[in-house]
Amino acid sequence: MLVEILIGAILMLVVGTVLVGVITIAYDSQRTISGQNLADATARAAMDSLVDNLRTASADPAGSNSVLSAAAINDITYYGEYYNTASPPALVFYTVRYWVDSSVSPATLKQTVVENGVTTTTRIAQGVSSLTLTYYTAGGAYNAPSASWVTTANPNSPTAAEMPSVGAIGITVTVTTSNGYARTLSSFVRLINSPIITRV
Repeated sequence: MLVEILIGAILMLVVGTVLVGVITIAYDSQRTISGQNLADATARAAMDSLVDNLRTASADPAGSNSVLSAAAINDITYYGEYYNTASPPALVFYTVRYWVDSSVSPATLKQTVVENGVTTTTRIAQGVSSLTLTYYTAGGAYNAPSASWVTTANPNSPTAAEMPSVGAIGITVTVTTSNGYARTLSSFVRLINSPIITRV
């Protein structure tokens, strides 16, 4: 009788150990998939926001013929506009800045809009460990062939003289989640309002 109890206990221990192992493997797999999905979704949200908004950047209302107010490797400010139909109807100008705030942990991609003197900052994506913006020009031509597109002298920081001719921006964003999963996405956005077409 004692032997049977001992054998039963050993079998229960073996079965229990196997079950704990299966549960641990399933949990680890679920955690890996969740981490990868979070990194993918966050990187996609950051990229979508950048591409969708940069594409429609508008000309500087002060007449500099540039859609960009400032441009750096991970910090960009562009001009925007919309028509306000309220009384009296008017064209409203504003600026939008996308930048990586590394003073917080984890680093965060933020959007700062300045409209009518009011500044509003919004968190776009958390865990943005890297943002690289590369600026392209086609020598001031709007519909230049692909072979004519080259980077600015400093690919990640155009000069004030180069900014009016920037017509496209390469974007690479890397998101790293708190549990160490990383996702990198790259895209290329053509600015529909730059360079400015001069009509005679």
